Amino acid sequence: MVGVTPVGIVTSKPEESRQFYGRTMGIERVQVLRRLFMEGMEGVVMRLESPQLELLETETKVLERSVNQTIRREFRMILRPRDIGGVLHRLAQEGITPQTSPYGSFIFDDLNGISWEIKSGLSGIVYDNPLADIPGITPRAS
Repeated sequence: MVGVTPVGIVTSKPEESRQFYGRTMGIERVQVLRRLFMEGMEGVVMRLESPQLELLETETKVLERSVNQTIRREFRMILRPRDIGGVLHRLAQEGITPQTSPYGSFIFDDLNGISWEIKSGLSGIVYDNPLADIPGITPRAS
């Protein structure tokens, strides 16, 4: 897909994963690439491609520490589907009930243990201005 960065995952359940990511999640391109044999890891490498798919990875470190500098790591896939209701309905049919985050997105772990966040809207667009309801503050136009 032009203009889309593919995401690779490793799974021990290639057929179930292909069905889940393609049919349930609505990811446009789901490909099985090859078997993977590494020390401590065995499975199948899959490639996921969709303009609705993002990858979030953050790491927080305390540089003043000489040991245990990393205090938090976060990794999750973000899906911004065109039809969020349809994805949530298909997840429910699979027996998955995502938790609702304080920000209105939906969070769950999939069959491969990957954390997902389902959000509405497009990347980089702010839909709710938290300053809009505070008297005396005029939100700045973007």
